[in-house]
Amino acid sequence: MKNLLSLRLDHIKVSPTATDLFWDLCTQLHSLDILVTGVERLPRKDITFRRLGKLGLLLLPEHPFEEQLDWITRCPNLIELNWSDPSGRVSLMLSDAFAHHVVNGAWPDLSELRLTYFSQSDAQLIRILQGMRQVKVLDVEGFRFGQSTFEALRPHFRVLKHLNVRFNPAVAGSAFPEILASCPQLEELTMHQVKSQDILGGLPWVCEHSIRTLRLNVIIPSGQDVDLHQRLVLERVSRLVNLETLVLNHTDHNGDGIHLGLRLGKGLEQLNTLKKLVNLTVSSYTQELSTSEAQVTTACL
Repeated sequence: MKNLLSLRLDHIKVSPTATDLFWDLCTQLHSLDILVTGVERLPRKDITFRRLGKLGLLLLPEHPFEEQLDWITRCPNLIELNWSDPSGRVSLMLSDAFAHHVVNGAWPDLSELRLTYFSQSDAQLIRILQGMRQVKVLDVEGFRFGQSTFEALRPHFRVLKHLNVRFNPAVAGSAFPEILASCPQLEELTMHQVKSQDILGGLPWVCEHSIRTLRLNVIIPSGQDVDLHQRLVLERVSRLVNLETLVLNHTDHNGDGIHLGLRLGKGLEQLNTLKKLVNLTVSSYTQELSTSEAQVTTACL
């Protein structure tokens, strides 16, 4: 395996006798994913992984956060980091240690960051975003962005390609239209709850030709013209001519809104402009599709 550059282990256990050989092999890699994988011990402290540009990490059993972080700091040329620790032991104090390393240039080329099961505060995420030279990918799904964190992300809009976050309700209304109007390279966007008027308002979407994946939970607030909002929302989605994946989810935790309907005469037929659509997911809806509506939906794919 002297020419091996990329390795992905998923639900694998590395035997104790092979551990040292495994880590020696990893020093030559450019891309490494160790997912739901058991490794008895982390690499020796005298080993540096200078070739590694992409790292995905979800270890079983979960090694102490400090040891994992110490190892990641010995991967100085990381561009992409996908880090999960499902143990739930990552405290705010320990997460602050990660933010400290970002600010101090431990990974100067880091531009794609996915953190799962972390308990960041707004202050830590602000430090991380300000410490990164460019943020092209940001996936911190479990955390709710506040206004200050959103402002720290704003300088990266010109290069942002992938975004998956939850916004505080006070921020979400203005964040959604600003992102779509300010991120010309945006390819993938996941928003967990968006009010229909926030989709309809704002400036034109500069990412209409770049976006490939859109995941939305659209709520039409009570008191709005439901039929009109449905048609206008789906009309805006229909302009995303290169869209390949569309996910429409319905979860209204407050219970005071109406979900987006998929009905002929109420906007569904407009989606036939999405000629590149290959993945359509409709989740948590109670609507029944008629034969004609099912045919239109099928024709979009």
